[in-house]
Amino acid sequence: MLDMGEPVKIAELAGHMVRLSGLEPAFVGRDEGDAARRGDIEIVYSGLRPGEKLYEELLIGEDPGETRHPRIMTANEVSMAWAEMRQLLRRLLEACNRFDYPALRELLLEAPTGYQPRGGIEDLLWHAQQANRKQAQGDGDHPETPVDLVPLKNAMSSEM
Repeated sequence: MLDMGEPVKIAELAGHMVRLSGLEPAFVGRDEGDAARRGDIEIVYSGLRPGEKLYEELLIGEDPGETRHPRIMTANEVSMAWAEMRQLLRRLLEACNRFDYPALRELLLEAPTGYQPRGGIEDLLWHAQQANRKQAQGDGDHPETPVDLVPLKNAMSSEM
C-alpha cells in the first residue's frame, strides 16, 4: 500500500485542469454570488449519488505493516482459503443469476470483506422490477426476486 500524501479537493483539481486549458472555471452551486458564475467552464456541485463515498478505505483492518521505505506499507488483512472463496463465489453467482439482491447483500455481509453498507439497495432497475412485479401480482407477499430479468451467462465454469 502506498502513502499517497494529503487528500486533494476535487473542486480545486477541476479548477486547475480548466486553468491549464487556458480557460477560467465558473463554480456553480456555491454561495459566492454572481462572481462565482463568471468563467468559461461551469463546475457544478451535484452532491453525492447513492453509493458514493467521500473517502476510500484502503484497508479493511487498521494495522498496516512497515517496510524499508517510509511511504510504502504492507496490508495484513483477513483472507479466505481458496475452497471457501470458491464456495462464496458460487453462491454469489447463483444470487446474481436470480437477481436476488437481498441474498447478495447478506452473502457480502457474512464474508470477511469488511462490507458495511450505509443504506439500502440503490439499484434503480431492481427497484423498478420489484414495483412492476408487485403491481402485476397484486400484493407484496412474495420474495423480492424479479422473475422477468435474464440471468447472466455462467461466468464461473468448470474450473471452479
